[in-house]
Amino acid sequence: MKGINLSSPSVAYRHLEKLEAAGLLKKNNYGEYVPIAKAHVKGYVWIGRYIVPKLIVYSTVFLGILLVELLVLAVHYAVEDFSFMVFFVLLTLITGSAMLLFAVEGFLQRRRNKQA
Repeated sequence: MKGINLSSPSVAYRHLEKLEAAGLLKKNNYGEYVPIAKAHVKGYVWIGRYIVPKLIVYSTVFLGILLVELLVLAVHYAVEDFSFMVFFVLLTLITGSAMLLFAVEGFLQRRRNKQA
């Protein structure tokens, strides 16, 4: 009980009853509680068996876009004019900033929730 900061077994039992009433757990024939479905948590998404902040997923999408932009910039760098390069560098900076912002906020959100 000390590992999860509960004062007594009756408190743990009460929480299990609440989860069963909410439809998240089911008691089997052996008296064990088994999960029925994964809980939906606002701001998070399940990836396999891990729950990940949506901001991290958005950051990953922006990382993919950034990599494609850098590839296009590298391929066209020698053949395009100055205005194209300025436009693409600006576009890459904006995408990189968005990726960095989502990543930092996602990791901060994850860290705050681990401490709570």
